[in-house]
Amino acid sequence: MKAIKTKLSVGSLARAALVAGVALSAHVASATLVTAPNPGDLFIGFRQTGVTSDVVIDLGSAANFTPSSLGSGYGGTWNGSSFTVLNATNLSTDLAQVFGSSWANNPTDGSGVTWAVVGLTSTTVNYSPFTSLKKNSIYVTQAETTPGTQSAALSLSSTLTAAPKINTLVNGSGGYKDGTILSSPYSGSAVTAVQATSVANSWSSQFGSQNAALGTNLDFEQAPNGSFSGPTNSVLDLYLQPGTGSVGGTAPSYLGSFSLSSGGVLTYGAVPEPSTYALLALSGTIFMVFIRRRNRFNISPN
Repeated sequence: MKAIKTKLSVGSLARAALVAGVALSAHVASATLVTAPNPGDLFIGFRQTGVTSDVVIDLGSAANFTPSSLGSGYGGTWNGSSFTVLNATNLSTDLAQVFGSSWANNPTDGSGVTWAVVGLTSTTVNYSPFTSLKKNSIYVTQAETTPGTQSAALSLSSTLTAAPKINTLVNGSGGYKDGTILSSPYSGSAVTAVQATSVANSWSSQFGSQNAALGTNLDFEQAPNGSFSGPTNSVLDLYLQPGTGSVGGTAPSYLGSFSLSSGGVLTYGAVPEPSTYALLALSGTIFMVFIRRRNRFNISPN
């Protein structure tokens, strides 16, 4: 299970957000320009049907989320160890300010807050910023529908339908770079930008449907029902889909998984291999058989 345990409850964080409301308002500046993002950055977006604003955050270079084992041409610097991407206090406060204090309580009908992560290399220059990837290579998440089980790999025939959506979200008029800053940066380039859902290049406009030009049967946001019914403890797997002509070919690569807790902690790590779960299940079965036999024959544990 990828649930991230935290001592901070949504309620306590919401109360903290209300107390800090006056201080937060000092950070809100209408039409404040977000520093222009770089090619190859990943963005996490949050939306909710009926709410007039989206939240989009620059998570920094995709290299930070790409295993170094893929090779230097993919820019990967990640060593495979789980790490915290965004902390609870800032993320929960920002989401509560836009979506309300119950942002994490997403009903199983999918009417609550939904989220996903997308990214894009350069749209005009090949091998920028990563030397193995041609222009319009994309990064996109896909929802896990079974806890701890990696989602099915992407099956895109081309990235050219999805790339323009990601590009206009990030760089288009009214997109991320024109968003209103909601709070101070979390770390590095991670800045919260709020967009009006009515803007053509908002998250809702570009990714408001489940397929979002990314192919059929692709739930790039968390599944609208099932085990992961909302932001609470939901898990999304990150894939790289190289552009046509990339050095390593165009086959998609699984990179890692994002987990978002109800407390507002966003972490990144790897999905355990199925064999790991099988081994754990086998060891558990052996242990239970031993306990039963010990009790049957009154064998002393010592």
